Amino acid sequence: MFVLLGVMALVCAVRWRAWFGNPPEAPYQVPAVPDRVMLSMSPSHSQAWRRVSWRCDTIAREASVEVIDCLMNDTVFYVAKGTSVSSRSGQQMYYQVDFPVEEGRFLYRVHNDSLCSSYYAFEVDNDGEWTVLLFGDLQDEVAHPFATMLQEAIKLHPEVDMCAFTGDIVERPTDEYWNIWFASVAPIVGKVPIVACPGNHEHVKAWKRTLDQRFVATFGESVVEGSHGNAHYEWDNMTWSSLNTDVSFHIDELFRQKQTMLREGWIHRNGKWNVLMMHHPFFPAAIERHTYIIREVFEPMVKEMGVHLVLNGHDHVYARRVDKKNNLPVVPIYMVCNSSEKHYLANCDTGFDRIACGHRMYSLLRVTKDTLHILTYLADTHVLYDEVLCRRAGDTILVEDNKPQLEELLDVAPRYEKPSKNKQRQQFLKKKAQRR
Repeated sequence: MFVLLGVMALVCAVRWRAWFGNPPEAPYQVPAVPDRVMLSMSPSHSQAWRRVSWRCDTIAREASVEVIDCLMNDTVFYVAKGTSVSSRSGQQMYYQVDFPVEEGRFLYRVHNDSLCSSYYAFEVDNDGEWTVLLFGDLQDEVAHPFATMLQEAIKLHPEVDMCAFTGDIVERPTDEYWNIWFASVAPIVGKVPIVACPGNHEHVKAWKRTLDQRFVATFGESVVEGSHGNAHYEWDNMTWSSLNTDVSFHIDELFRQKQTMLREGWIHRNGKWNVLMMHHPFFPAAIERHTYIIREVFEPMVKEMGVHLVLNGHDHVYARRVDKKNNLPVVPIYMVCNSSEKHYLANCDTGFDRIACGHRMYSLLRVTKDTLHILTYLADTHVLYDEVLCRRAGDTILVEDNKPQLEELLDVAPRYEKPSKNKQRQQFLKKKAQRR
């Protein structure tokens, strides 16, 4: 018993900061004019809806969104709902409004009393193809790295309908890092809809971790019981479910989320492509990572309900695997994404069909009624690194693994050159040699 208690005490001492350590949040001033304007998709609504959120002052004001249909030359005002958001060092008012849109070009601006923001423009194109730019963890401590990457990606793929993030968009839940996030997405904010799932870095650490209220105030959530930070979107050719999996000490929360998804019919076999996005990976992709709990809870549902694509982050490497049946590739496809300059070492698991570490990536999803096309690019050169194509053939889905002949990029980040990281580095180099 004494040995067991000693081991438990040692583990707690080593992991205490990771489990419970929160950096202090500096006091901040909230501007008395609208800022942090964000365009998103509207949870629990169809593809023909958008959501706008923003921040203004610390006290409630009358709020609305002015939307101009440029084709019809028509202007509509939608009343917004205000929410008081508390953080560890301040109070601020956030506003949200959902509104329907048809195909065309739209201008909008947000109003608080007599104050208003600048105009933002966005387009809705119902051409039967849905194009998504997908990014992994960011955790930027300055805005420049991702802002440049995003601007270049949008320039190369101007047809993008939406951007999606697999969590950890901020380094920590403080207003300073939220400012960096909004500066990072400045090339698209207010213009291209953004959706995200919460990561562990969006939570205030404690025995029962708390999701930063600024996350929900910015992105929204599906209004169903037990869905804090969870969102579901039902679009023409695709269902998109986003889960909050940062419940390390409360596994019962994962089961409740699963039951909510099943009860609400978030995933169903209706001829659409089913996408599930959660921060923590189904299959660990980095050295010394373990995710068997996530897999035990959700994998039966993923297989039985017909999920086609599972999107994850957290491990700061790129990894992609396709299920196999009779030695042939079949759905689901599992992807671990990373767009951060903070790199871990890949575990080189042979179950993954394509991996990379030491490099930032982003992916492009092209979705039509009959195809799901996934292309992954190196962020610094925009060279195609991985490609998978799913095609419907009657009731069968054919999967083509079309990865380029480019050699896998398995590089050691400078942080692993330190003597204290020698064990992980040597473990990685051994696994890398075995994989090749």
